[in-house]
Amino acid sequence: MKIDFYVDLIDNFWDIWFAYNIAKILVEKDENIFIRFFSNNENLFKNISKNKYSDKIKYYNENQKLNLTSNKIIFNFFS
Repeated sequence: MKIDFYVDLIDNFWDIWFAYNIAKILVEKDENIFIRFFSNNENLFKNISKNKYSDKIKYYNENQKLNLTSNKIIFNFFS
């Protein structure tokens, strides 16, 4: 199952941290889940993720979502 996470960094790094922890819980519970994590701060994402789940949670710049077909399941955080 593929899921898109749309996470805008609005006021502090907790926005990405909160969404990443939900993504982490999902991929730990089900090995068939893959998440495209669209956000606007790749450096912060890398610091939080430490590449531990890089095969399951992939970062994309938020501008890339315009060029890709959306998955059927979308979590839109903090918009």
